[in-house]
Amino acid sequence: MKKEEEKQQWNITTRDVRISLIVSSITLLLACCLTASGQSKDSDKFTVSFISTGQGVDYKAEDKFRDFIAKFQQEHRTPPLYQISKWGKEGETDYNFNVSRLAPQLKQSLKEKLTKMFEDNALVKIQDTPSH
Repeated sequence: MKKEEEKQQWNITTRDVRISLIVSSITLLLACCLTASGQSKDSDKFTVSFISTGQGVDYKAEDKFRDFIAKFQQEHRTPPLYQISKWGKEGETDYNFNVSRLAPQLKQSLKEKLTKMFEDNALVKIQDTPSH
């Protein structure tokens, strides 16, 4: 009778260990998936900076930028794509973009259009990391 009790106890323990391992594995997988989905990739972020070299920022370029972004958001029905960070005495401003919610083609298109729009303007910088 003692051997049967030991067998039952061993089987229960083995089953408990198996269940614990399965539950732990599932929990770990879910935690990893939730963490990964909550983070945006670095390629989803960029900054458009309106800078000054002692004569103020190019306000016409900034107005053109805001108009373009407003039309882009309306056309593609996107949520707000940037946060504004004012940092200088002469109106210097960073527009910090997070485009993680956009389709890959839209992300690329947006950044390419902005780069082309301001390629000849030394007072507008487009970079992958914020400067301020």
